Amino acid sequence: MNEFDSCSSLRNCPTGVVEVWYVDTNRLDLANIIDTYWQIITPEERAAVERFRLQHLRVEALVARALQRWVLSQYAPVRPAQWRFAKGPFGRPYVKVPAVPCPSFNLSHSRGMVVCAVSSSKSVGVDVEDVTSDLDIMDLAKRYFAPPEANDVIRQPPEFMSDRFFRYWTLKEAYVKATGFGLSLLLDSFAIELNDSVPPRISFYGRRCRGTWRFAELSFPGRYHVSIAADSDSEHFQVIAREVVPFSKALSTTIECCSNNLWFAVSNG
Repeated sequence: MNEFDSCSSLRNCPTGVVEVWYVDTNRLDLANIIDTYWQIITPEERAAVERFRLQHLRVEALVARALQRWVLSQYAPVRPAQWRFAKGPFGRPYVKVPAVPCPSFNLSHSRGMVVCAVSSSKSVGVDVEDVTSDLDIMDLAKRYFAPPEANDVIRQPPEFMSDRFFRYWTLKEAYVKATGFGLSLLLDSFAIELNDSVPPRISFYGRRCRGTWRFAELSFPGRYHVSIAADSDSEHFQVIAREVVPFSKALSTTIECCSNNLWFAVSNG
């Protein structure tokens, strides 16, 4: 597949659906694809990628930019190399050129996993984290989480503490990214409510929440946890995930949805 194939048959993102496209850089055959990735990004993007001193970080940054372009070209009649991006006042990327309708999108990457989420909703945010990261979970929870969240993490049995921490962390990051406020929105200014019988919910300590927020969590094979936040008032909320190699093919994969009452589909291509 070359770069022009991406927009030959356009996709439609239905109302209430978030489509998640992800790349495991550890599974890429870079020798056969990396030249294409370099060719479609701008000189400014190349410079940003090359600023990473470690090779695996450069690869991750390059794949992230290639994936974002390739994914958007699934939904709009624009060749991947033609997209131009800018950042909002708080750092959220948006399409600057060309002026064509395209879905809301957001990108995240962590230690070899690159994820791009798209949605027809007003706004979407995604965050992925490597759950094997060596972090001081209790300290981070106390410093950055709302008191109810921090207390919930701390009182978990040791074997479940990491899982609970990363659920909160990714959900909060996904919401912050979806709003577009970035780091200006403090993580302890709102609380995520986790309950095994219902999807995650958001609380602002009595203050009104702008928008109708839907959340979903995905556990990718291996060591990654992904959370999605979408401002969607659709009665039916659905998440579909696909593992891909941009400009190559979709891969077969297996994913679990952590929210028991969310319908979740897995695509094999």
